Amino acid sequence: MVSWRHSIEAHLAMSRPVDIYRQTSQKHGIGGLTHVYSSSPKTATDPGIAFYYHPISSPSRAVQLVAKHIGVPLDLKLVDLLKGEHKTDEYLKINRLGQVPTIVDGAFTLSESRAICAYLVNRYAVEDSLYPKDPRQRAKIDMMLYFDATSLWPAIRDMQVPQLSGKRAEAEKVEAAKKQLGNLEQMLSNKKYFVSDHVTLADLSILSSVTFLEAFNNFNIDEFSNIAAWVAQLKRELTYYDAVNDSYEKAKEAFRQPAQNGN
Repeated sequence: MVSWRHSIEAHLAMSRPVDIYRQTSQKHGIGGLTHVYSSSPKTATDPGIAFYYHPISSPSRAVQLVAKHIGVPLDLKLVDLLKGEHKTDEYLKINRLGQVPTIVDGAFTLSESRAICAYLVNRYAVEDSLYPKDPRQRAKIDMMLYFDATSLWPAIRDMQVPQLSGKRAEAEKVEAAKKQLGNLEQMLSNKKYFVSDHVTLADLSILSSVTFLEAFNNFNIDEFSNIAAWVAQLKRELTYYDAVNDSYEKAKEAFRQPAQNGN
């Protein structure tokens, strides 16, 4: 039985530019990328990349969407944020910031969801449609990922997270989120996707951020018609969306009642 890593890496070895670089480097005694791209152990029982996550975490769900899209299995390791497991000494040894998600791929550990998404595609995807190698296409995707990381997601998170403890969303936080959603709405004007004519990392990351607005069933995304249509379209197109978000759907039910009754 051939492991998932072996199948992917065998395909990549035939065409990936970095492998040409690695072979040339080894031939001429050059260091650099050779160690970083050395193959992981291949066994028939390889369960996948260790993935530390929580289903309510939008960044966690973004990584899961990308992994499903490119066919890379994740060995799910739940970190219960509500019990403070992300602040335990054990977890802080894995992620010193005490955040999810984190992956451990052999001896390689990586945090920050957008970095993880890019790594998975660069390391394991058999084609680059999610994150094209073309510099201008990739720059546009990076631009959207940075917007998500620095503007959109923080605004949505800051509005939503206090509701996890039963509080109502603060008016100023709601307005800040709506401001960034307004920016996003304009970015989708006359577009099906943010960057290309197909799904990219930008769409998967931002989709996970925007759908956190569904957590408490008290935010009407229909006010932003372009975003609402884009979300509905991706939920239809991504055949793996429901499977990835099943745990999220179950988790958010537990939070809706306290948020609706909070003061």
